Amino acid sequence: MEMVKYCEIHSCRREYLLNYFGEEMRTDCKACDRCSGLEELVVNKGNDDLFERLRKLRKQLADKNKVPPYVIFSDATLRGMVDLLPRNEVEFLQVNGVGQEKLKRYGYEFLTAINNRNNNLAQTYWETKKLIDLGESIEMVAKTRGFKPGTIVCHLEKLKLAGEKMDLDRFRPDRERFENIKQAFEKTKGWKLSPVKEILGDNYSYDEIRIAKLFL
Repeated sequence: MEMVKYCEIHSCRREYLLNYFGEEMRTDCKACDRCSGLEELVVNKGNDDLFERLRKLRKQLADKNKVPPYVIFSDATLRGMVDLLPRNEVEFLQVNGVGQEKLKRYGYEFLTAINNRNNNLAQTYWETKKLIDLGESIEMVAKTRGFKPGTIVCHLEKLKLAGEKMDLDRFRPDRERFENIKQAFEKTKGWKLSPVKEILGDNYSYDEIRIAKLFL
């Protein structure tokens, strides 16, 4: 039973072991996978692998159509796919550089490659949801899981798009800031973040915009 607990904890593993044997940890760990950020490195490594797979797919399509790779999609657009991890055509159109024509031509191939990656990421989203359901803040979930807050916000986006029920009202920006973000989205007539950020300026972070988007 204790071994199961050890495997499933989201806090410092070294501290858990020392407490189990009746000892105290007198220094910061920074060594186990939870404290060293190894878990996030694994996710980042997976993102890099997906980016390379998308580049290879782009090259194959470019050779088939006898055009330069950038005509298919730019590197920036491929990075946008990796960041957003769209699961369907509606989400795919939210990536900067993707329009109706390219969705029609290349959407199926790229969505297939991305969704193979999404299936592997499902577990990490559920781990985030469990902590959110316990009433933890985004910052605390990020600290507990060894991620950055922005990564947790992305998890919440994915969970909401999947139709998962969560009580997120405590994360909603205050009324004035929320209305400003809402109006910025209305002006852009879309759901892409970059145009909204340009309207709002440096007083609004991408994370805050993403959080507000959860309530639109």
